[in-house]
Amino acid sequence: MLLIGDFKEQDLSNPAWALAKMQLEDTPLLEAIASSSIHDIFESCAQSITMLAWAFASFGWEHTPLLNAISSQSLRICADFQAPDISGIAWSLATLVLQDVPLISALSEAAIQMLTNFDSVTISITAWSWARFRIIDVPLIDAISASAIAKLQDFGAQEIGNTAWAISVFSVADGTLLDALAQKFLATSETPGSSTRASAPDSSDGGGVEWVEVASAVTAAAHRSGHALVGNAAKLEAVFAEYLFWPLVRSVVDLANPLVSHSGAYQRLSNLVDELGAAHLGPDYTRLALPLVSRSRRPPKSWVEGARAAVGSALGGRVGAGTTERCVVFAAACLVWRDEVVELPNRVYMALPRGPPQPIGDCPEDRARALIRHVHRHVLRDNHAERAALLAAMTAAVRLTGDGGEDGIGSVLAECTGGLRLYGSHVPCISCVCALAQFNRFLPAVVLEVEFEDAWRTSQSNYADLPMKREDGTSR
Repeated sequence: MLLIGDFKEQDLSNPAWALAKMQLEDTPLLEAIASSSIHDIFESCAQSITMLAWAFASFGWEHTPLLNAISSQSLRICADFQAPDISGIAWSLATLVLQDVPLISALSEAAIQMLTNFDSVTISITAWSWARFRIIDVPLIDAISASAIAKLQDFGAQEIGNTAWAISVFSVADGTLLDALAQKFLATSETPGSSTRASAPDSSDGGGVEWVEVASAVTAAAHRSGHALVGNAAKLEAVFAEYLFWPLVRSVVDLANPLVSHSGAYQRLSNLVDELGAAHLGPDYTRLALPLVSRSRRPPKSWVEGARAAVGSALGGRVGAGTTERCVVFAAACLVWRDEVVELPNRVYMALPRGPPQPIGDCPEDRARALIRHVHRHVLRDNHAERAALLAAMTAAVRLTGDGGEDGIGSVLAECTGGLRLYGSHVPCISCVCALAQFNRFLPAVVLEVEFEDAWRTSQSNYADLPMKREDGTSR
């Protein structure tokens, strides 16, 4: 720390990269690296800039002065960028969900010129990044498609999943590429949850996330075209439904069933989520699952319009996805128990504070958290905005009835009637789907109405529609 002022460009980017690789978020050291890097940024080469951008994006640090400096230097030396630099800078901006239009446009031009030299990883990262930018860049999309087909034999499961998701988000009619991706995925990926294999698992195996992305992509394409699934797409969807979707749905239904032990159903579901590697079900399959697991329906369109406006105002023009903190919820509830009524008026719910789970005590808030448990996959999901809204309503119900017991003790709680409406800025994850199911388990007579957006597929633009940033950081 004391000598960091004497560090040169690579001396700064290397420790930042190392900290990110080890996921050691040393805030004072990262702040010092950022400050020194800004001072020396115009001496930085493409590799150093890429490493810095990647490191800070990996931590989710939207360090505006450093990002502005990286953007300026990247525009100066973009002609020197190679494939890893282009995809690395793009990935960093996309991970932070930043639409730096001049830089994105320059990266696009550079990528189009050399996409034939990209490997499978950089092709898929580039596709994934532009999908998160929500920019319809037709020349780049065409170049990505051609390069992906040419090098499809080198694609692993993650590259296939990223590319299929991106093509689906772009909503382009590229049936040739999607069919090729589905065929390659079926040929190289193991069946979800399968324990039989020819070799030890590695990063190229198709996990639940990749299965969801590819199945969702081919299903969305079929819906857009109005045609039934056929060939490789139909086969892939059938495997996905049999080995991932329906096992998960049946397990979540058990979690919602008051005749099944809550703690037992929760443990079995947690084990299944880990076994399948599932983080979410995608937009279409989540819509299919929610009525089955939580007996929910969609709210009236008039209410959804108001909810969408409130969420948009809370986000202030930012994308309502990409990080837990960006995903917000608009919700309201009315609970009736005997002669008493409690109303939770329409309001926006943000993500709860990050940190280790709090111990469960005996106050209404703690008892509500014991009833609506989060299901984690690699990361804690206890602070999601959907769960925050459901916890507010469940806490009110526990306080109203004085109940809150599990596994058959919550009979008084089940006397509550009323309704809860919830609108999310993005597709609920598997943990939030489970939270809705558990809400229905303990408050079965409270009508659930749920709607959500797919943030990546809404409000897409081309470069001409987006504000261009001036050199002084303002927009026109």
